[in-house]
Amino acid sequence: MKGQQTKNKLVLLCTLFLVFPLLAAVPDIEPHKTDSPPVIDGVLDDDIWSSAPSVTGFRTFVPDYDKPMGYNTTVKMAYDAENLYFAFHCQDEPDLIKTSFAQRDKIRDDDWICINLDSYNDKQSLYALYVNPSGIQMDTRYSNGQEDSGADFIWYSQSTIDDDGYNVEIRIPFKSIRYSVRDGKVQMGVIFERKISRLSIQGTYPPLDPDMGTAFLIQSMLLEYEGIKPNTLLEILPAFTYGEGTQRIEGENEKTGGNAEFGLTGKWGVSSDLVLDATINPDFSQVEADARQIDNNVRFALFYPERRPFFLEGNENFFVAGTGLGESLQQVVNTRSIVNPDVALKFSGKLGDKNRIASIFALDDPLTPDGEDLPNSQVYVGRYIRVLKGDSFLGGIYTQRDSEDRSNSVGGVDGTIRLTQASTISGHFINSFTTDRNTQQTDHTHTEKINYLLNNRRITVSAAFMNIEEGFNTDVGFVNRTGLTEMAAFVNPKIYPKSDLLIRIDNQIFLSQAHDHPSGLWEKNIGYTIRTNWIRRTTLSAGFNIRDEIFRATKFSRNQFNFSLGSQLNKRLQISSSFSKSKKIRYIFDEALDPYSGRGVDVNGSVTWQASDQFNFNMTLRYSNFFRESDDFKEFDRTIIRSRNIFQLNKYFLFRSILEYDTSAKELFTDFLASFQLIPGTVVHLGYGSLYDRMEWDPNSREYAEANRFYRDRNNFFFKASYLWRL
Repeated sequence: MKGQQTKNKLVLLCTLFLVFPLLAAVPDIEPHKTDSPPVIDGVLDDDIWSSAPSVTGFRTFVPDYDKPMGYNTTVKMAYDAENLYFAFHCQDEPDLIKTSFAQRDKIRDDDWICINLDSYNDKQSLYALYVNPSGIQMDTRYSNGQEDSGADFIWYSQSTIDDDGYNVEIRIPFKSIRYSVRDGKVQMGVIFERKISRLSIQGTYPPLDPDMGTAFLIQSMLLEYEGIKPNTLLEILPAFTYGEGTQRIEGENEKTGGNAEFGLTGKWGVSSDLVLDATINPDFSQVEADARQIDNNVRFALFYPERRPFFLEGNENFFVAGTGLGESLQQVVNTRSIVNPDVALKFSGKLGDKNRIASIFALDDPLTPDGEDLPNSQVYVGRYIRVLKGDSFLGGIYTQRDSEDRSNSVGGVDGTIRLTQASTISGHFINSFTTDRNTQQTDHTHTEKINYLLNNRRITVSAAFMNIEEGFNTDVGFVNRTGLTEMAAFVNPKIYPKSDLLIRIDNQIFLSQAHDHPSGLWEKNIGYTIRTNWIRRTTLSAGFNIRDEIFRATKFSRNQFNFSLGSQLNKRLQISSSFSKSKKIRYIFDEALDPYSGRGVDVNGSVTWQASDQFNFNMTLRYSNFFRESDDFKEFDRTIIRSRNIFQLNKYFLFRSILEYDTSAKELFTDFLASFQLIPGTVVHLGYGSLYDRMEWDPNSREYAEANRFYRDRNNFFFKASYLWRL
């Protein structure tokens, strides 16, 4: 009898072993296929929504996990041969809903819903499609622990507010996303998300497991579609730009001449999961100039994010494990290093179930900030990812930049392995080869990093080892400090008080020990920050760092105290501020002079007033100073004030003005824009910008001297129009 029971157990285990993979592929829900698509008007009165399957029961993950959201959310799903359809009904009190008619991608502080869509169902990346109660869209791409907010896709949405809350309808063309077809079926993973701003909460369906933390990729719900119409994506985007202006030369404003440019960009969907992009003489003008950063006394070059549409789409493919802001190697591929390409190509997608590829080729004709020509160069980027179980992967990366006098190539491997439901280990090993073509000398350096991460409801733990050799260089990427070996650890126990006001307390402890290669000296960093989360999206934090920094073989103290406060005071008014007081280093790179110690404060502040659903006013302030330690002399004192004001007539038209004043340079910058955007790509922009300073031309000395009033130094008018043809 006992032998028979053992035999039965073995049969059962074998059966489960064989059947479980089949069960794992069964969709959690089957969306309704229709021949009568809904009208995307935000009113859920179409017949399809009465028969479409739905989900409800959202639970929070911010600020705490698995709590009721207080207001019910229902999501319905349908599709036809060419589109995905979703309908959201979000119960709420209409007068308390936070929304706005905003510029696309500027709704993060509003209430919103989001579709996190793993279109390949391979646990590697997500389309995140957001809509606020006014129907304004925001979209991002998430991969390898980083979210790229610059992505723009073509999809359609509309919202309405009624007595019971708000409704959202969404249509996503299959042409707009990449997906794989297997045995005539398409499988995708999805997590639906909702934010209620005034309550400081976010929730999802399916609910996130507190023991797995915010690992969205491995907690999605499986959807399955069949009968999808094969389509060939072909997009043609002609663009015309014209600009002219004046520049002050010896006190006289001289016309710089008109400049008309025509460019052409195209996209071809080789298959449902492979796409080729090409551009000739692209218009890479930025509609909004980068906000000024305080660059007085900095050790590293300032980093500015990519804003150009051609490079933004698919940019997540080039995220490398173990890199990011705060790292010595911030990006292996920084597309802003491709300054002025005459021709550029991109190819990205998936080959089979397990192989992802991406590449860039560009003929770059760069200019210096002063407009001088630099040597033309060719840029190559290649990326390969092998998808493993869950969200684990192994990858390879290669970049090269060639010009007549220099060649730089970077290549290596990276990857992330999930150890448990809540923990991963990730890292990279990257080589760099730089050749001076005049001397034929080649320098070889490398960098490596390994990082352990545990993140769940109770605690976040991170431990890392990083080494980057002195002289490591990447002409296509972005690196700040080299010649450093560092070991670091971060621990954040989380406390959830039983209070109606105080929601969560984070105790963040940071420890690091670093070895500076050029000097052989060691530097430390011991930090603690207490961060408290309150109702109305209010955060209050304070902390300190006891740290050293080695610069030019000298150890300096960089001890620091910091404080920050941010709050959504009501649905119209939001504030944020930060203050730090620290020991500083006067960075001097001239070998004939020595660096020295100092002290100073840094202050940042922001006030945003949503005067109405159409009017948004934002004011930011940045301040920094430096006092020399030896004699308490103030070497610099700089404030940058920036005002950004928007009138959004509707979801398509906006008028924007930017005013920025720099106290150090005594410069006033103005920027005015009228803009129409039907969909990403189909746009018309009309702008005018100018720069004023307090410098007056003296004809006797034939030099500029400081004046008591502003003079216009330069101005520029520009017009841009483009139209997206989608076939």
